[in-house]
Amino acid sequence: MLLDLGQLLLLTWEAELPQRAEQNDDEWLANIGTMWRAFGLANYGVLAELGAEGIRDKKAWLAKYMDVNAAIHRINAAIQEHSDADAESQAMSQVMLQPLPLAVA
Repeated sequence: MLLDLGQLLLLTWEAELPQRAEQNDDEWLANIGTMWRAFGLANYGVLAELGAEGIRDKKAWLAKYMDVNAAIHRINAAIQEHSDADAESQAMSQVMLQPLPLAVA
C-alpha cells in the first residue's frame, strides 16, 4: 500500500512538472523533494518493521519498487530538462528526488 501511495504521488508530480517548470515554481519543486524524503523515511520504517519475511508477494513488491524508482528517474530527467544548465544546476542537484534503495533482500 505504501508503494501504491508513492506511485500516485510520483504520477501526480510528473504530470504537474512541465507546467510548474514553465512558471519557474522552485518552491513547489523544493516541496516535492521534502515530501519524497518523508515518504522514503516512512517506507524504510515499514520495511524495518516487516522485514523481508513480512512481504507476502516479493516479486510483485519488487516490480512495484522498480516502477517507483523508474518514475523517480523520469521526474529527475524532466527537472534537468526544464532547468538552465549553468544557472540552476547547483540548486537542482539539491531538489532531485532520490531513488529508494533496495532495503529488503
